Amino acid sequence: MKSNHHYSLLLPALVVWSMVAIVKAASLPDTTQPTTATLVSKPAAGAGKPDANTGTTVSKIGKCVISCIDPHACCEESKKVIGILHNLLAAYTVGDLKAYEEYLDDNCSMFEEGTKRLIAGKASVMSELRKHFNDFNAGGSTPLVNLTIDQPYAKVTNDTCVVTFSAMREIGGAAPRKEQAQITDVFIKRDDQWKKLHWSGKWEPVSGK
Repeated sequence: MKSNHHYSLLLPALVVWSMVAIVKAASLPDTTQPTTATLVSKPAAGAGKPDANTGTTVSKIGKCVISCIDPHACCEESKKVIGILHNLLAAYTVGDLKAYEEYLDDNCSMFEEGTKRLIAGKASVMSELRKHFNDFNAGGSTPLVNLTIDQPYAKVTNDTCVVTFSAMREIGGAAPRKEQAQITDVFIKRDDQWKKLHWSGKWEPVSGK
C-alpha cells in the first residue's frame, strides 16, 4: 500500500519536471552570492529527535506542533533536503518570512492547482507569502495549531530534488478547521546549497471537519 501511495504522489511531479527544465534553461547559478553552510545543516529551533526506526519527528515550534511522519530519502543529499523542508515548515508556522526567504531560489515559483495560478520570481513569491504569514502565526487571525507531512519522498537527480508528500494542517482562531493537500516541492542545488525552486499543491477542507 505504501508503494502505491508514493506512485500516486509522484504523478504531479511529471508536470513539475517540465517546468523545472524551463526555469533551469533560462537561468544560471549566481556565483556572486555568498554560501552559508548553516542553511543546510542547521535544525529548526524546537526540532524533535527522529525516531530510530521510522525517522518520524514531532516538534513544537512556537504554539504549533509539526509532525514529519515516516520520511523516505533516497540518499544523503535527499536527507538534507527533507531537513530543509522541516526548517521551511517551522518558519511557515511562526510567520518568519525572513527565515523562509533564505531557503528560496531567486527563480522560485508557486503553482496553486485550485486556481491554476502561477506566481514566478522570488519577489512575487515573497509578496504572495507575506499576505498569509501574519495570519498563520500565534497572534494571527488563523493560527496554525498542527501541521503534518506524511511520508515525504525525496528523490535527487543531479542538481535537482523532487519531494512529494501528503500534508494536513489544523487552523485555530474564530473558525477552526482542518485542511489537506497533496504537495510537490522542487529544490535545486546551487553553490553546494539546496534552495526551494518550485511549490505546487491545493489545500482543501477535510471532509466532515
